[in-house]
Amino acid sequence: RVHYQRRVGKIGMDCSAGWVATVNGSAGRVFVQRFPYFPDRVYPDRSSVEIWLHGLGQFIVDGKMDELDDDPLACPYFIETELLSPLATVKPGESYTFRYDWYSAVIGGDYPVLDCTDVGVVCAPFVARVDRGKLLLSGRFGVFHRATVGLVFRDGNGKPLSRSKSLGPVTPSRPLVFSPELEVAPPPKDAATVELVIYDKNGRALGSLARADLQLASVVTSMPIGRER
Repeated sequence: RVHYQRRVGKIGMDCSAGWVATVNGSAGRVFVQRFPYFPDRVYPDRSSVEIWLHGLGQFIVDGKMDELDDDPLACPYFIETELLSPLATVKPGESYTFRYDWYSAVIGGDYPVLDCTDVGVVCAPFVARVDRGKLLLSGRFGVFHRATVGLVFRDGNGKPLSRSKSLGPVTPSRPLVFSPELEVAPPPKDAATVELVIYDKNGRALGSLARADLQLASVVTSMPIGRER
């Protein structure tokens, strides 16, 4: 995690998660880049993601020391996230392609991005607790699609048991927030986990946003869903 403080510098990371998120806290928005990661290949600077922080201070360009002025016109405020491809040898007549995807969503404030999937980001953990037969949900998310959201319950072996009715529409222009806790129909008897799933207008699952263990009211845990690349 990098916080912008208007100091110049560049940070390189070997990011195997396959995503990087840039949050504009004052606007409550996030820009996400998702990319393939190749663990067995060589990357420039040994980094799959590099972040350039534009600001005050000295830095070297082409072997010469440079320093930016304090004037915002000469030294504007910005942060740049760069995705790097693995090194590739291209012979005459050959080509090489490195593809990645861009997304944006409203998250409603200056929140961290804890996890990211194909359909959205997790900004506050997805928590599901059972209290006197009622299922209560909490969490904060940004979604990448105009769609609907629903629940899928699974048993201890991961087998799907049932799917809930739609919890309503979602859109990239509004955060998905369960706060205060959202009360929904109780889970099936043998359910051990619940998954937050995004569906298109035809009811086709676009992907999983988060997953949580079902816990009694006295014991609360959460498990953002993730994927290693």
